[in-house]
Amino acid sequence: MEGEEEEIVGPFHRISARTRRMATRMASALASSDNRTQTQRIAKEMWTLKVYFDGPIGQCP
Repeated sequence: MEGEEEEIVGPFHRISARTRRMATRMASALASSDNRTQTQRIAKEMWTLKVYFDGPIGQCP
């Protein structure tokens, strides 16, 4: 997946647009206390993406 992977640049990570979108959604959901279910769903999706990209050998399958 070209362009969707994290790239380490110095001490900082360059993250994908998808990861930024997910973080924005998570922040929005957390800002509203009645969005607990949505927040949990987004957190699960973000965790799934992390496991996919940072799998046991640290590479995408």
